[in-house]
Amino acid sequence: MESVIGVVEGKDETEKIEILMERDEDQEARLHLRSLSWGEGIGWYPQKTIILNCDEIGKLQTILNQVKAISKTKPRRSLRSRGKIVPFPRRHQTLQTVERRELKEA
Repeated sequence: MESVIGVVEGKDETEKIEILMERDEDQEARLHLRSLSWGEGIGWYPQKTIILNCDEIGKLQTILNQVKAISKTKPRRSLRSRGKIVPFPRRHQTLQTVERRELKEA
């Protein structure tokens, strides 16, 4: 038997995600993430359902906790604002430099 444990409202009033808990014959819990859309004359209907077992629920929770922690940190500055970019010398310049060193050492 499924029981609704939560609802996440969508970007507008025609979308939402329903979170349901179900127990199978062995009393093993499974989580249903159900994407719902609203249709005039139909009402709420499922677009997609993802079913997770206990192991998958734990892994999802770990990932969601990481996302939550990352989202609380300040965004990093863009690469352009990090400072001066020093170009690498061209290949023929590098070879000439090596040849000069070898001549000096000889």
